[in-house]
Amino acid sequence: MFAIPKIISLENKAVKILPLSINHTDELFNISIDDGENIFYHMFFGPFINKNEVEQHITNFLKKPNTKNFVIYSLRMKKIVGCASISDINTTHGSAELSNIWYMKTAQKTEVNTNTIYLLLSHLFDKLGYRRVFWKCDVLNNKSKKAATRLGFKAEGIFKKHMIIKGRNRDTAWFAITFDNWQQVKTNLKSKLVF
Repeated sequence: MFAIPKIISLENKAVKILPLSINHTDELFNISIDDGENIFYHMFFGPFINKNEVEQHITNFLKKPNTKNFVIYSLRMKKIVGCASISDINTTHGSAELSNIWYMKTAQKTEVNTNTIYLLLSHLFDKLGYRRVFWKCDVLNNKSKKAATRLGFKAEGIFKKHMIIKGRNRDTAWFAITFDNWQQVKTNLKSKLVF
């Protein structure tokens, strides 16, 4: 059996990864309205109309089984700039998904995502010895697919008619990093931790 990730916090010189709580409602609402339509177009949730919707979203996420949810704090911007999750945690097979990743517009295409993903991957592979970490997204979500590839995830294929999201069909693109290529991915990621 593999351990369940019990992350109190992770930190490097660029970001802090902190457990999501209901206390983050105001901050997350404020950043969610920064181009919210586009941020949440491919997500299961959002955009949020008011703080009550954000509070309900957090409450629902905190109840999800086999999921750990986080807020991402940018040390450069000195504020919370988004969220990420480790989900579909399988302690029998040592696998998990990095999911529900979203950032305010001004944090996108900055040091934030690379540093966040590096810390989460390192925790799963180096500390907990996981065998596989995967990433999936709408096949139409070109930003997410490019991010996955840039971060070292390898394309594995497409599940056709996989889901219905907000009334739209979703074909899902799958990507993964496995323990046997983690060291190479880790080296490449570390070279990108520039901010």
